[in-house]
Amino acid sequence: MTLMVPASSRPGRRTSVSRALVAALIALPLLLAAQGATAQQASQPPGPVVGVLDMQRVLREAGAAKQARADRERYASQYKAEVSEQEKSLRAADQELARQRTVLAPEAFNEKRKEFQQRLAQFQRDVQARRRNLERAMAEAMSEIQRAVVTATDEAATQRGVNLVLYRSQVFMFSDQMDLTPTVLEKVNRQLPSVAFPDPATMAPGGN
Repeated sequence: MTLMVPASSRPGRRTSVSRALVAALIALPLLLAAQGATAQQASQPPGPVVGVLDMQRVLREAGAAKQARADRERYASQYKAEVSEQEKSLRAADQELARQRTVLAPEAFNEKRKEFQQRLAQFQRDVQARRRNLERAMAEAMSEIQRAVVTATDEAATQRGVNLVLYRSQVFMFSDQMDLTPTVLEKVNRQLPSVAFPDPATMAPGGN
């Protein structure tokens, strides 16, 4: 009678299974380590690709910015002429009041003096309000231009594959290839050739 040994009990079979198991146990940590490294790389931010922007140059040379400064100067010149005329009128009124001091009764003179002081105070308030409104109008116009610069910079950076933009004032030296300024300036001039400058005289009262 021949004794049959089951295949699973044969020495050769056990050796093959053991070797496969050992190989699997060795490979598993390597596989997990590779997966962990891949996940870590995916979670890390990309390396910086730097671009440089000369914001002062853009705001100096952009056509809309030049137009805004010209509008501000035009309003300022107009206000200066109007204020000069009002100052002449106030000086004449003050001289006339001084002349009347010797001919008017004290009560009448004091009343005229009070009216003149109120007129002078209102003039000073009007001048200050005009100055504030003129600066507010300029700030609104420049804010619109700055928004256009941000949009143009984002477009230029995307086209160049740039993921980090620094101001020119923050960089000591850099390659010309990193300079986004000419491209941004061209885009701003094309996308915003002019800007609406609010009329300071029609602006609602603002803060100091």
